[in-house]
Amino acid sequence: MKLFYSIFLILLAALSLSADSAESNEIEALIVEKAKICQKETNASENDVDEMLDGAEPTTQTSKCLHSCLVKKLGVMNADNKLEPENLTKMVIDDTIKSSDGKTIKSLIKPISDACKSVTDPDECEAGVKIVDCLNAEAVKLGFKTGPF
Repeated sequence: MKLFYSIFLILLAALSLSADSAESNEIEALIVEKAKICQKETNASENDVDEMLDGAEPTTQTSKCLHSCLVKKLGVMNADNKLEPENLTKMVIDDTIKSSDGKTIKSLIKPISDACKSVTDPDECEAGVKIVDCLNAEAVKLGFKTGPF
């Protein structure tokens, strides 16, 4: 799950594949910019940010908070520590990531996000991790070998 753990990596891939080179660079810059803001907000190290951008699963409280901050800054998690299915659906525009039966992540994002929309935790850092874990588990149930989030 490590390679595809972080939701923003799939969003970056999905947006980049459908965008031209200039747009792709802008999207990547936006994600890095948001990650740097979250680094300051969570007192994370440069190594924490690098690991997050490389798709490492968060294991420390700081790395969980860093991941959750980015998920929130991307509009995928709201102030109530819940998934924003509509925002996630709007962001996933890639038709190249396919399940074992040939369905695309784009065509399955609504049922995946609907299954996870009630996942939450009073702790913001834990909520972000639980949401991403749920998205991955639901994707696997629908035929993806590894959760793409």
